[in-house]
Amino acid sequence: MKNLINYLMAGVILLAFALGYGALHTDWFDNTESILYLVGYAAIFGIVLYFYFLPFVVANHRKAKHRYGILVLNIFAITVIPWVAALIWAFCDNSEK
Repeated sequence: MKNLINYLMAGVILLAFALGYGALHTDWFDNTESILYLVGYAAIFGIVLYFYFLPFVVANHRKAKHRYGILVLNIFAITVIPWVAALIWAFCDNSEK
């Protein structure tokens, strides 16, 4: 299951770059190409959202004891400092046995 998720994320990243590159070199007023803009930006938004919640993903994968506390901190982490703190907490928290 972990490999499937990793391959899926790699595919989404490659798709986002391909669509983003294609969207930069097209005319906005054509319907087909505007859909590419939408799909490209949606894929990029998904990737950014994934990396924003990376501390919770790490904590959940490691089955950290305080993973929901990390999620709450991650949700309210508007600046970089709380996000880094949540990431460090995710790596340092003991996992459930």
